[in-house]
Amino acid sequence: MGEHPRRFLAAQDVGMFQQDTTKYRDLALELGATDAKIIGSDEVIIDERVIARCYSPRCCYYGTNMNCPPLAPGIDEARKIVGRYDQGLSS
Repeated sequence: MGEHPRRFLAAQDVGMFQQDTTKYRDLALELGATDAKIIGSDEVIIDERVIARCYSPRCCYYGTNMNCPPLAPGIDEARKIVGRYDQGLSS
């Protein structure tokens, strides 16, 4: 990509944000995503049942990286983090 990341500020130009999200959506499609769209953070479902997949049967990756329990944020923390955003990219 070659570009340096920009810091997003609360007062950031909305047009620039929309250009960026469109660029990343198009990039996801270029890289092989079958679909990609911009969604509101209120559309993200964080379900407690997803953690059950880590325990039964126990996943071989459990505890080995920051995306897996017990190192990953808990359900309430994940909801709090996602809630700080307005939009995201879904594939």
